[in-house]
Amino acid sequence: AMFLAVGLSPAVEFFMRWMRRPLALLVVIGLVLLAITGFVVTLVPVISDQVTAIGRNAPVWFDKLQHNQLIQDLDREYDIVDKAERYITSGDLWQTIFGGALDVGLKVLSVLGNTFVVIVLTLYFVAALPSITRGLYRLAPASRRARVTKLGDQVLRNVGGYVSGAFLVALCAGVSSLVFLFAIGL
Repeated sequence: AMFLAVGLSPAVEFFMRWMRRPLALLVVIGLVLLAITGFVVTLVPVISDQVTAIGRNAPVWFDKLQHNQLIQDLDREYDIVDKAERYITSGDLWQTIFGGALDVGLKVLSVLGNTFVVIVLTLYFVAALPSITRGLYRLAPASRRARVTKLGDQVLRNVGGYVSGAFLVALCAGVSSLVFLFAIGL
């Protein structure tokens, strides 16, 4: 969360050119929450469609697989098709993958809870970053405090620049992938 907060700090400083820090924080927090919401809203229908398509197409794929010469040879020798079909239909596969419905629910809740905590801590650290850094700089001896402050600010700027650059690279990769996938009709 602190690493993400340091990465968002340049965005806050960018908006501070035109507005005070509290308003700049609100703008950045709003943009972050909007981006997270957009990501989830975009991702959930795609995953849902993919899971539905897999469920719908799995029997057809299984039939095609049974007509494969290599699979037929292996089936004659090891009876793998019947074993696989029994394993899949018995529910052992899903029990093995997810460990039961309760475990799936707990894992989903754990991921959601951890994500929520990271988001809240990131937003808190973004808002409190100047106070946190001032407090940490005060821990340095008075004779070295100016140098520690200068180096600390430089490190924060570099980390913020790295995270911002990584975000821009990921954004460019995502947009170019989206354009390519639309262009080929996928």
